[in-house]
Amino acid sequence: MGIDSIYPREHPQEERLLRLLKGCREAEVLTRGPKWGDEAEVIMRRGADMGREFFCYSCLDRGMRQARQLIETGEKKGSAFIDGGVVIAREMEKSKGRFDRSWYAPSGGAWLTLVLNPAFLPENRQFYSLILGVACCETIRHYGVGANIKWVNDIHFHGQKLAGMLIEGYTSRTLGEEYLLLGIGVNVNNTSFPEHLRPMAISLQEILGKEVPLEDFIALLLTKIGWHIGLMAHFEQRYLEFFYEPVKPANPLIEQWKLYSDTPGKRVLYGTNVYDEPLFAATAVDIDHTGAIILQREEGITAREVSGEIIYLS
Repeated sequence: MGIDSIYPREHPQEERLLRLLKGCREAEVLTRGPKWGDEAEVIMRRGADMGREFFCYSCLDRGMRQARQLIETGEKKGSAFIDGGVVIAREMEKSKGRFDRSWYAPSGGAWLTLVLNPAFLPENRQFYSLILGVACCETIRHYGVGANIKWVNDIHFHGQKLAGMLIEGYTSRTLGEEYLLLGIGVNVNNTSFPEHLRPMAISLQEILGKEVPLEDFIALLLTKIGWHIGLMAHFEQRYLEFFYEPVKPANPLIEQWKLYSDTPGKRVLYGTNVYDEPLFAATAVDIDHTGAIILQREEGITAREVSGEIIYLS
């Protein structure tokens, strides 16, 4: 039985999203033009693979599992999975976050898995996490909601979670191709949360008091992810051009992350798996040029952490 027989695709939605994405990209270039000039179109083209094909379903168990199955099914037919493919489900029954934590994903939210061939230099691949956070925060702010980023890429509104992201590497069994799977969950129009999540989660509809057109939201989100992927690729090129110069260009992604984040200055609890195994309390000072968080511990020790997670204590 083919994979589309198990989970039938919703082709009309896929066609609508392709049209919406085209319009969003054109508008994004115009919006970015005053700052970036002619480079805006070049940057947008560098991220244009995002959303090259959609795989839309009414219901899935897990988006990343479906993405892996699509990759293997395609490779068994002799072709690598399309770079920039996007798996979308109206709802997911067994969605997971970090450390297999359950993620509530009912109808009304934006539940996406993006499939990419890693395009950045190996030392820059950690920036995909920041890209997702910045792009998602920008998209939410487009609707007039003053969301913030908690390191590394959780999106919250006054302490209640609006969105979360998860990135996993995957090497296909059939052709041995390397992929990145970028899972994104945004509470858009879903307003009913389990009792234990109610104090911690909120949706755009609850904040705005009205529904947000979900397909428009998804198209804008993918546009902004594509823009920031293109911007990072643009920065890589400029950095290499200045490699032997004493002064290097600043990474615009770091600048944007700092603009949207409320983490610096917060008292936090840090850990690899902070909810189950917290390691220490500290004050978040900043992030460095690699996106690592700088933490000032109570003992006066400064820690630099490239991965893990934090909980706000203040």
